[in-house]
Amino acid sequence: MEIEKDRLLFDESGGGVTFSGGEPLSQDKFLKAMLIGCKERRLNSAVDTSGTGSLSSIDTLLLADLILFDIKGLNHHRSTKETGIDVGEIEAVLESLAKNQKRIWLRMPYIPGYGLANESIESIMEWLEVRKEWFERINILPFHRTASRKYELLGWDDAMKGQPDMSEKRVTIFAEQLRTVHKDIRIGG
Repeated sequence: MEIEKDRLLFDESGGGVTFSGGEPLSQDKFLKAMLIGCKERRLNSAVDTSGTGSLSSIDTLLLADLILFDIKGLNHHRSTKETGIDVGEIEAVLESLAKNQKRIWLRMPYIPGYGLANESIESIMEWLEVRKEWFERINILPFHRTASRKYELLGWDDAMKGQPDMSEKRVTIFAEQLRTVHKDIRIGG
């Protein structure tokens, strides 16, 4: 495997291979083959996913050592409208991973006007309270303008053009509120 060339780096850092995208589950067969290859070579593996494969992808995800799971919103109607994906399917994948005792780092994109930023903190905390044991850690991913130059260079429309970075104060308050439910809340990552 090509990634074996980086074994020294992985061994020294304690890291491994992270499969991200887009959505890695959109190439389920390839991802499964790569994760099997990592296991055979004793390389740590992580998959960064929003769980949009389907329950049939659980077998693939169970091969990873760590799941970085993005949850974009909790309101079924609004999230389906914003992402085009049924939140119920995503929650079923997440629940299945938890039942199989996978290591999960929950990632919460916090974007002005979208997803979790439109949810009440009470509903987020209620959702998390029921599931807090599922997550080893929770990373809040605040919106920032880093990609704006990439959009410009590629000639893509930037739906967030002119939107300032998420306020540090707002993100800190959000993190502090979530810490009342889960002990390991981090900003970034």
